Amino acid sequence: MHQTTVAKIERGARPLRIAEAAALVEVFELPIIAILGIEATADHRSGPSDRRRELDEARKRLDYSRKNLHSVAQQHAHLLAEVEKLILQMGGNS
Repeated sequence: MHQTTVAKIERGARPLRIAEAAALVEVFELPIIAILGIEATADHRSGPSDRRRELDEARKRLDYSRKNLHSVAQQHAHLLAEVEKLILQMGGNS
């Protein structure tokens, strides 16, 4: 999935398609309701192993988010350098 597509979905400018939601479910090993942002009712009967699984899943999502953030920051720095280089080549006129 392209980064611009993800950005549009995140800001609500484009709906998440079923096939995309299904792919995210597989990648993040989450229930579909988590991907769709639907709040599940709390199950007070869940035990420590369920909580451990939830913690592991949350850590995976955090890790993915961190990697994505780093990638976007690198891309931004590269594009900024490219713009500055072009401005210098034009004699400093923006």
